[in-house]
Amino acid sequence: HTPQSLLDGMNLMQPNINTDPLIDGGIQDVTIFHQVTGILSSNSVIKGLLSFYNNGYLNLTIGSEVYPNGPNGEQTGAVTGFDGWNTVYIALNELGFNENGWQWDWTGTDHEGFDHTNTTALEDLVSILAHEAIHAKHNADFLTAFHANGMNMSDTRNWMIAQGYNTDYINAWFTV
Repeated sequence: HTPQSLLDGMNLMQPNINTDPLIDGGIQDVTIFHQVTGILSSNSVIKGLLSFYNNGYLNLTIGSEVYPNGPNGEQTGAVTGFDGWNTVYIALNELGFNENGWQWDWTGTDHEGFDHTNTTALEDLVSILAHEAIHAKHNADFLTAFHANGMNMSDTRNWMIAQGYNTDYINAWFTV
């Protein structure tokens, strides 16, 4: 159940957003599936970031994988990346949820500067999904430019420069 404070009444009907990989037959996956789809169907910020995937050009898959803690004990809530040239994925860390759904309840400030001191685990999940939705939107921006330029990296880079994309942003996609 998603608290009303996390909802804004929006309805996300994205045929190109696949959340089925969150269900693999286990009860814990069913619970996290309902939490994630509840957030996706009700949060206009995340909906706006993912709205590009509704146009049919690219697909987004939301699933889960195990991401062990980093060398300094840091936790990874989720990862976003490509699965081929037409699909972007968001993978939630399976270490973050159990049969009761999302359980990681961080305290303190994360690497993005967000203070989790007074947040619940579910609010942290919303924060993670919003962060990953930004990455998914950036991936969609790049892949759209890539396809529009004949899947030619050099032409894509030149096009992005001509369109006024920030150099740091462009460098994230290309080796300088």
